[in-house]
Amino acid sequence: PRRDTTDGLVSKLQNVKHLHSSDIRDWTAFDNKRICIVGFGNSAGDICSTLLSQRRAPIHIAARTVPPVFPRRKGVLRVDTIASYVRRLPVGQDLVNKWLWRYVLRDSQICDAAFPQALPRWSRVDGRVPVIDKHGLLTRGFETGALVGHGPIALVEAGGRIRFENDDAAVPIDVVILATGYHSNPVSGRHRDELNGLYHIGFDNDRYLPLKSIGEQAERVSKDVVHRLMGKHRK
Repeated sequence: PRRDTTDGLVSKLQNVKHLHSSDIRDWTAFDNKRICIVGFGNSAGDICSTLLSQRRAPIHIAARTVPPVFPRRKGVLRVDTIASYVRRLPVGQDLVNKWLWRYVLRDSQICDAAFPQALPRWSRVDGRVPVIDKHGLLTRGFETGALVGHGPIALVEAGGRIRFENDDAAVPIDVVILATGYHSNPVSGRHRDELNGLYHIGFDNDRYLPLKSIGEQAERVSKDVVHRLMGKHRK
């Protein structure tokens, strides 16, 4: 797990309880807690959705950049169905994506408006995965004020009061959850580590259908495992 950010955020969190998202074991531990989530990728989105379903207190999100938010379903269409067509375009894929999230998808516009305008927005997808609002909870959360968007954490005062960049108000926080992702550098570019006999699934940069890519990788791995097992059986 990437337990810190490039600017050494963890060193600023000495006055407040904090943990990486991979360390969450008991969701009830967050009951009646004032929470700040660092990062706004799909891990952060999933954490927000889980917490929103069981609490009333606002959840604060500290982000450096604001990604587009795509609803899982738009009317009768699923986002992966739309993505499957965009994926096949020979050119202009990023232009289509930008048009969708800025002018077509109301969900993305609502989530974007919840963050300070001074924060950078994505100009193109470029191999990254947009945030998927699986159940519409993120959009509804930003609309109702249950989710509050901020810039990066600037300072943590005594007693756990957090100041965000470009924001003068100090917000009292009980727990900071670092949804800062994982290191992928230990994984080689191959799907199989010949030295250790390990398979790697989920590290491809499919910009439109990451889950489909994971499924395709899993299918290849399964076939390879069967082939190897059958070979041993014949011997």
